[in-house]
Amino acid sequence: MTVNELSFQNTKDVIRESLFRFSDLFVHIHKHKGSLVLPRELINHYTNVEQPPWASYYESQEKMDTIALLVFIEPEDVASMAKELRSLPSEEVQEYKAELESQYLDMFKDMDETELDFDIPSAKEIKEYQKTTSLEQQQKDILTAYFLFTTFILQTYQFIALVTHGRSMHDLVRLAMEGDDIAFCQAVQIDRTLLFANPYFQKRLTLLQLKGKQSQLDELARFMKHKLYGEKYDSPELWIAFSILNRTGYLKSMPLDDLLDLCLDLNVYSGNNTKAIGKQRSKFLKRQRLLK
Repeated sequence: MTVNELSFQNTKDVIRESLFRFSDLFVHIHKHKGSLVLPRELINHYTNVEQPPWASYYESQEKMDTIALLVFIEPEDVASMAKELRSLPSEEVQEYKAELESQYLDMFKDMDETELDFDIPSAKEIKEYQKTTSLEQQQKDILTAYFLFTTFILQTYQFIALVTHGRSMHDLVRLAMEGDDIAFCQAVQIDRTLLFANPYFQKRLTLLQLKGKQSQLDELARFMKHKLYGEKYDSPELWIAFSILNRTGYLKSMPLDDLLDLCLDLNVYSGNNTKAIGKQRSKFLKRQRLLK
């Protein structure tokens, strides 16, 4: 298999895994009447870890990608990988990246498939762990748990924003910080914690209040009353597939016949007309072209 073939296969596998977890996620959200409800023990653990709140990472795709890597590898290894990448000849960079993608995809697949069941250790198991595990290892495990939970929350809200508003949280936050008031409200609809975790959002809310911008405050409140998951797009799975293909550079250049075959294979599209799938792609890309 060539480097390009391996990279494309990795992309297909990422889409499959994402769709699988997306399906479980929305079963969970619907079960809880439109909210992402987490177990009390998990909430207590996360809120007591002294680390930056997850919403502080939305504005940087690089930071979100790094957080995901830190679930599996040590921080010093991430730095070492970055250094090795910079030292490689250009023709070897893609091969190195494709091999890394395969490794981490395998790790991702091996993670607990019932992630949304949140298997919380019993009090007895926690006590035994504390007795038999060094303080240094416990601190490392707490940090890894933070990275895992943060990655889960970030990707969850990325997906929800995409299928509710047609843009990821990263794009909505970036647009909001460029002065788009609608994107500001849409981002807060998905994740209210932006109002204290992101300095721009915090300042914007303060200014709206101090300047007495009641109509804009009312608009923000209206969005905050909406359910987490909207009904704007009737094919959310297709939108997710397009998003990942676009992020990896395949969507624009893929022949329509190949795109149709892929979407049918992924079970995210039920038609058999290349012109129709082309219109769906154009709709998606037009939406993204609104971004700077």
